[in-house]
Amino acid sequence: MLTGYYPQIERLKISLTEYGDFWPLWDPYGFSGNPLLMKPSEGLDSFYFPLLLLVPSTVLALKLNYLVLFLIAGISMYFFAQYLGLERRYAFIAAFVYILNAHMLKLLSWGWSSTLSGYALMPLGFMLGMKAVMEKDWLKYSVLASIVFSLLFRMNADNKVTMWFGLYFGLFLVYHVLSKFSKARLVKTGFAAFFILVLFFGLSAQRIVPQGSFIGDTSRGNTVWEQSSGRQIQYSDIPRRLIEPLYEGFPDIQRKGISDHVGIIAFLLGAFAIWKRWRNKQVLFFTIASVFAVLVTTNTFGLYKLLWNIVPFFKSLRYIDRSIFMFAFCFSILAGFGAAEFSKRFAKKNVFFWSLLGLLFLNLVVFNVSPYSGVEKGEWYDVNDAIAGNDALQFISSQPGHFRMQTWETRGIDWGTDFYNVPLRLEHIYKYDTIWNPKYMNEYLGVSFRDPARFWGILNVKYLTAREPLNLSGFRFVKRFDDCTICFPSPDEHLDKGWGPYVYENTQFLPRAYMIDDAILVVGKEDAVVQMSYGLMLHPSYNPSHMTLLQGKATIGDYSMTALSKYSAIVLTEGSVDGSSQLLLEEYVRKGGVLLPDITKGEQQLSDARLIAVLDSFNTSLRMIDDDVIVMSDFDHRTVDVTGEKGFLVYSEKFSQFKGWKAEDDRGKSHDLIIANRMNTALYLDGSVESLQFSYLPRSYVVGVWITLLSIFIVLGYFGFRLWKRKN
Repeated sequence: MLTGYYPQIERLKISLTEYGDFWPLWDPYGFSGNPLLMKPSEGLDSFYFPLLLLVPSTVLALKLNYLVLFLIAGISMYFFAQYLGLERRYAFIAAFVYILNAHMLKLLSWGWSSTLSGYALMPLGFMLGMKAVMEKDWLKYSVLASIVFSLLFRMNADNKVTMWFGLYFGLFLVYHVLSKFSKARLVKTGFAAFFILVLFFGLSAQRIVPQGSFIGDTSRGNTVWEQSSGRQIQYSDIPRRLIEPLYEGFPDIQRKGISDHVGIIAFLLGAFAIWKRWRNKQVLFFTIASVFAVLVTTNTFGLYKLLWNIVPFFKSLRYIDRSIFMFAFCFSILAGFGAAEFSKRFAKKNVFFWSLLGLLFLNLVVFNVSPYSGVEKGEWYDVNDAIAGNDALQFISSQPGHFRMQTWETRGIDWGTDFYNVPLRLEHIYKYDTIWNPKYMNEYLGVSFRDPARFWGILNVKYLTAREPLNLSGFRFVKRFDDCTICFPSPDEHLDKGWGPYVYENTQFLPRAYMIDDAILVVGKEDAVVQMSYGLMLHPSYNPSHMTLLQGKATIGDYSMTALSKYSAIVLTEGSVDGSSQLLLEEYVRKGGVLLPDITKGEQQLSDARLIAVLDSFNTSLRMIDDDVIVMSDFDHRTVDVTGEKGFLVYSEKFSQFKGWKAEDDRGKSHDLIIANRMNTALYLDGSVESLQFSYLPRSYVVGVWITLLSIFIVLGYFGFRLWKRKN
């Protein structure tokens, strides 16, 4: 919970309390700057918002969130079971199983707050959805169902619960129509379903539209089948995973393990309900849904593969077994029905109820498997004490200026550093996040380990921490700090790296923003430009403090002579020359520009000797933009004072990589953002600009916000009309 979710909530708290921004779209603290609420991530449209307002501690708000969600899960299931026809005591049995089954314990152990948020609202959403198609006042319940569906979607930011919930509700609609088919029922169900879908989209558009435009360019844009179908449940594993792992350490109390089972008692109750009340429409549906859950997680008949191919956004999901929570949802309800049916055999129903409750408690709490069993917890420490005791990062955070840092042992999205970086306002080039930009993570950071000082320096990395002493070119040893004895209670390679203790300074560190005179433009097809750019950046003669490398357009013909004259050199790659290019290039060379290779003189290939001569000729050093004149008014806005500067402004931010970032000068004129050194942002200044305003507001987000606002207006108008009609 702390290593994964604490930094996420701390980011939101910083944005809210320090910058007054309720909805930050950008995260400055990870991945050298990265979209935040443009992607499926937890925001303040959840219970975190009121909790952060009520309590001073992020940790307390985080832990209270789990408690609140457990209570909501039980309460919503209790009322849903009552709506299905169960007496209160047996509705309580269903709720009891729903919040204490092994899958819920796994959610708590692994800290899946987002999944738990959706899980908690599922019964309420299902109940209102059923009312929309079964009750007379279908329009009112359709509106209420849409509101709850939207809340579920917003709180379940990673969409795992949302997608499966939507699929199973669709299954119910089909079942409802076919169970007693009539044209009237078909029409009513169709109207209700259409209205729920449209209003749900409208209320959720603020999230859906930007995510739809963003996700395709990320690592989750098209998850490969091997990853999406990973962790498939085998038939032989069904008794252990879904029913009860009796043979794993029983009868030990709190046996060690992780599972998703509902417990043998609840399973037997559900099976009894299926046997005795299979004619009941509710029992029959949740039986079918339980079987469907098993067929999906085992990919029987290729069912999951079919869903993966045809259902929108399913290809962004990972791991087939994450859908198994629907089995717990269905069997919790069946257990309530089974308890009600079984109680008919007993005269003393109170005795039966309390005895059954005791058995369920023994099964699900006392003799259940637990992720915590047998784990050496060690001594617990206060979060603030752990952060204060991290001497290495405390030292780095106390250094002046704008800069980023890197942890030597971090090579991917593994956690252990965000927990310290974010509270200390340290910006890192990595981050724990399951959605990333492949151009940054896979390409740039992958290449960076071939020359860390240079490539990390381009990203504004000034300090590096390591667990062991390093002999790394370009890094100067600063100090070995004392081991952090209270950072984490036991050694762990993912967590211990968060406090060093060795600290190094990058001698090739580049400022956050600077001016440079010499720029090399690489023109051609994107793949060829990328390959050439990395080749040039790895060249021994390439010095990013004397020059910058800019990604150009597809062909020379896309430029005017005025635009080309800004660049000290142009590198031609595949597809860069078309019919209109020759005259432009000849004029460019005639005016003193350097062409590589110089096709105007018959050169077909770029020789290393000529490249070295050209690169060595660029010896004008960068001019640093003082950190004091770079102001972040909130996560989505920056102001840079560039009074009278002429040349290329290179800004160590990934603004050029993402649609939605724009730059305007003090006169209101927009400036094109160019990709510099593969990851940074550059633009040309002619000496007349006083300051630049960088802002992030993607068009997809604006469209989504307006749709959501219109939908909220429609909902308020509807309920206002109902209230007015009732009063009159």
